[in-house]
Amino acid sequence: MVVLVASALAAQVSIDADTRALQAGDSTRLRVTVVGASPDYAPELPDVDGLRFTYIGSRPTRVTINFKTERLVTYTWQVTAEKPGDFTVGPVDISVRDQTLKTAALTFKVSERSDVDGMTSELVDEAWVGQIVVHRVGLRTTERLLDSSWSLPPYDGMLIEPSAQARNRSYTTVVDNQTVEILELDTPLRLTRAGEMSVPGTVLTVQVPVASRRNRPGFGGGLFTEVRNEVFSSPAETLLVQALPSGQEENWSGLVGRFEIESYLTDSTIAAGESTTRVVRISGDGTLAGLELPVDEDAGYRAYADAAEVETELRDGGFWSRVTFRQAIVPEAEGPLVLPELVLQVFDPVQGVYTALVVPEERLEVTPGDPSASALQTFTEGRADRRAEVDELGEDILPIHADAGGTDLPSGWFLLGGIPGLVALAARLRPQAKREDPRVALQKRLTEELTLAEAEALFRELLALRLGTPAAGLEREHLEALPETIRGDATALYKDLEAARYGGADDTDLIARVRAIGGALCS
Repeated sequence: MVVLVASALAAQVSIDADTRALQAGDSTRLRVTVVGASPDYAPELPDVDGLRFTYIGSRPTRVTINFKTERLVTYTWQVTAEKPGDFTVGPVDISVRDQTLKTAALTFKVSERSDVDGMTSELVDEAWVGQIVVHRVGLRTTERLLDSSWSLPPYDGMLIEPSAQARNRSYTTVVDNQTVEILELDTPLRLTRAGEMSVPGTVLTVQVPVASRRNRPGFGGGLFTEVRNEVFSSPAETLLVQALPSGQEENWSGLVGRFEIESYLTDSTIAAGESTTRVVRISGDGTLAGLELPVDEDAGYRAYADAAEVETELRDGGFWSRVTFRQAIVPEAEGPLVLPELVLQVFDPVQGVYTALVVPEERLEVTPGDPSASALQTFTEGRADRRAEVDELGEDILPIHADAGGTDLPSGWFLLGGIPGLVALAARLRPQAKREDPRVALQKRLTEELTLAEAEALFRELLALRLGTPAAGLEREHLEALPETIRGDATALYKDLEAARYGGADDTDLIARVRAIGGALCS
């Protein structure tokens, strides 16, 4: 929920809140932060009917960004929701060195007042096969919590989306001058088959301090705290999943969601033997992991693709993803070159129809040059190209990655505190380790009755264990490291499971293949 805006002054401003989902009467904290400059005076929030702001104060600090120390000033308000509705704060103006910077706008969604204590559950009523939905569960309590752990229910006909992590949050709000603790868990789910799905309640276990002599202030120096465990369960949900309608074409991408596409060339005029880079970005609310762009082999140029960059995030109870493709385009002749139009058919779950993502044809002018150069342009966008030159072999080669030797540090100041949070999240969501050899446990699961979604998840776990790669980050390219005896069958199964993911029906042949190849992976 943090949005940065950079100015020509190299200063950055942001606006964020502990939460943007409130009930009428709730209070939360809102912050406006300035990095790299000192504001001329404290900013003022605009009046918003339905929200009440109470200024708390400012706090100057210093942060280190890319080994450079920057000044940071944070202004904090308490925001109280006075009635239900959607309310937008900002953009907020900040005066810095006689110039005005603007933050992004922030929208609060305020619902009707409900019971303070208890578990809640949010899930859409209807969706489509292949769509990503987010199951949000939460607890509101006036008790002080010391620790908590979530236990997810079995998701029949659904697969926890491996490209994104569940989002676990805890924060406090104020209701009628009383502090309320709120715990939330967002889980992204990919729907794998049609029908009416039943989602059991999610179980939450919390530790609450017990009123006792040991817990009195000063007793034992705070080393002893008696607690009791309380267990909560969220309400069960039902979801109607519809099968995708007929009408799929040859350019069907398998994408289900609302997407946008953009494309550009880094250079529109190059000399023969040189290259330009075609960048294609697709973003939307569906999964993009595993997507590949179509290639025209008779287009009059050679294309060398870098590995696709996939980003995913859970935003305000929704799923967001973006993939970036970069291709080095090496023309085969001088003169004008037309890069053909790219068309991907996708399914829009809001309208319930198939639509097309279109990259229009692009024109490239190739001037005389040294045809023997054939140098690939770097995909690093400004960073040094550390690749060695290669001899032209007259055939396609595997992509060369400029970043094979390392990566740059993140430049966003708001990422500095992310690593401890991720470690804590992983520790909470990770199931208790068993002493049993994981290969033995996975082999046992191969003999059990499996749905297609369970078989796909089990296959990814087996591959991850064999390759030493986290299952969530596993990509098809990683299978190249498998022994030749099983590499071909495993790669073919990987592709078929990806394709079947959007088909909607169980396939016993695929499940049987998972059992066969899974046994080979365990050996």
